[in-house]
Amino acid sequence: MSTAVAQGQQTLEISRVASRSDLRAYVIFERIDWKKEDLAKDPGLTINFKNIGKTPALKVQTYGCLIIVQKKDSTVGPDQSGWNRFLDRIFVAAKLHPTLYGTDVAPQSGSGHKITFTGSDCGERPFLTPEQIKTQLDSYTAGESDVVLIAGAVYRDSFGSKHETQFCQFVVSNKDWLCATHNTIR
Repeated sequence: MSTAVAQGQQTLEISRVASRSDLRAYVIFERIDWKKEDLAKDPGLTINFKNIGKTPALKVQTYGCLIIVQKKDSTVGPDQSGWNRFLDRIFVAAKLHPTLYGTDVAPQSGSGHKITFTGSDCGERPFLTPEQIKTQLDSYTAGESDVVLIAGAVYRDSFGSKHETQFCQFVVSNKDWLCATHNTIR
């Protein structure tokens, strides 16, 4: 009889885990509102996210960073291990400066938040002066630089478990592609 009880408890636990996975909140990044030609006028973009789960995403904190990288300094590519380590550091630093604090997001609802280019790498490099920012933006508009965009959301589901969604995209010579790392929902 104890074997049957143990099997029943194991089946119940598997069912509980599957149910939580099915019912939890899932925050995704739905779209990015920006145009290359607008970046020099308004150094930022809007990230729109949505909870596609069946239950609310609780205490959502979003973060993001827009980084301009000089082409002459290095080449940006989706498969370069040095860039992956750099992005690891950027994501850690960006989480320290959330742009949206503790908002609850209902199922099938979303919101947007603005990421402004400040000239810092989310804490990796110091903030630049307005003149230095303009120089970098002009360099990007002229095609001499590339952009790396990162964004993330940290939240809890209705069962109290913590989750995170990360998004990373390169914009190189007017071509966009996702980074090799940091495009996850966990």
